[in-house]
Amino acid sequence: MTNVMTVDSQYEQLLVKQNEALKQKRLDKALSPITQLQRTTLNYAGLPPSCNRGIEYLFSNQGSRTDHISAACAIGNVSDAFIGLEGANTQRLSLIGLAVQCQRITAKNRYNRRTCIGIWWLSIIDADLWQQAQEKTASIIGAQSQ
Repeated sequence: MTNVMTVDSQYEQLLVKQNEALKQKRLDKALSPITQLQRTTLNYAGLPPSCNRGIEYLFSNQGSRTDHISAACAIGNVSDAFIGLEGANTQRLSLIGLAVQCQRITAKNRYNRRTCIGIWWLSIIDADLWQQAQEKTASIIGAQSQ
């Protein structure tokens, strides 16, 4: 009897096709590198440091796996960092025109077994809100330097 969780050639082919599609999606959804003003805007949005680190990482690493974000950003629970208690971080992000979505993909683990993992996408859902938040930050910074 074959173990249905074992990775076979058909599953490997599925993973190859999926990875090719993800490469294109990463190119299509690529964002410009985060600026210092955008970093400061995230800080002023009231997000916890772990969420800020994850958002900054996604600006340059769209479609990153949960385990890669966790390791690169020192985040223990990536979904909790992005979502927050009762969706507080999701709401704060939406107020400045940003959103983070998790896409579940098929994968294989280190034991060559079928599994799934999340990959994360940062979107500017409202370019006007994102621009306004940055302008507000710039005016605060300007007022503080006078």
